[in-house]
Amino acid sequence: MKLKKRIVGFAASVCMMTGWLVQLSAYAATLVPVLEGISLPDRTGQIFIHVKNQDELHVTVDKIEPEGIFRYYDTELIGAEGQSETVYQMDLSRCEYLVDTGEYASWYAVSISAGADPDAVYTQNLVVQDPDFEKIEGCEHHFYITLEQGESAGFELLASRGTTEENILIYEQYFVLRYQEELLGDLDGNGVVEISDATAVLTYYAQNAASLDPEINMDAADIDRNGIIEIKDATCILTYYAQYAAGLDPDWSDLIE
Repeated sequence: MKLKKRIVGFAASVCMMTGWLVQLSAYAATLVPVLEGISLPDRTGQIFIHVKNQDELHVTVDKIEPEGIFRYYDTELIGAEGQSETVYQMDLSRCEYLVDTGEYASWYAVSISAGADPDAVYTQNLVVQDPDFEKIEGCEHHFYITLEQGESAGFELLASRGTTEENILIYEQYFVLRYQEELLGDLDGNGVVEISDATAVLTYYAQNAASLDPEINMDAADIDRNGIIEIKDATCILTYYAQYAAGLDPDWSDLIE
């Protein structure tokens, strides 16, 4: 049975400038600038999202200021075909250091989730160092994400550290994002295929036939993947439930046939 994608994260930071330059040169062919962010002249910070293989991620970046929260990026990132890693670059503006309060005027909130499941998400706040403070010229934040399917959702931190080289702050974080794929036939997402799921399909079918505008989880409800929710889908769910309750090991492909 297929399970629904949610996230467990796995983070580590390794921030050595020399090693980073070697890595970046190795992936230069797959470095992709993301241009939808707000255009500002003083971009002294960068976020690098390292996507493995053809994994799909959804990334948002918000700037948090006293005046409010401003969306910089909201984008889907997909690893390039034939590449073991694709690196996406997002530029950020600096945050001014407030001498009176000893704080920064703004922070960034980064959210990284599995592309197929918005509930599978990791978030982190970060700040872009003021280039006028302690002779720092800029910041680079690297996120390395590996997607893995697991039996449960969760998050694990491997390691985290940073360094300053040539007046640049370098941060690297490594995450294993474990997820559960969606369970076919499980419309309410409770992890079990049961009679109520078949009832939901029949209700949707009746309302749709009555020219109403019902909503349904198509991925879970369309058992035969023909793009239509119909009585056959409910019948498959009921048969699956009956066989499973009888201690059998039902197979969707057999039920569809």
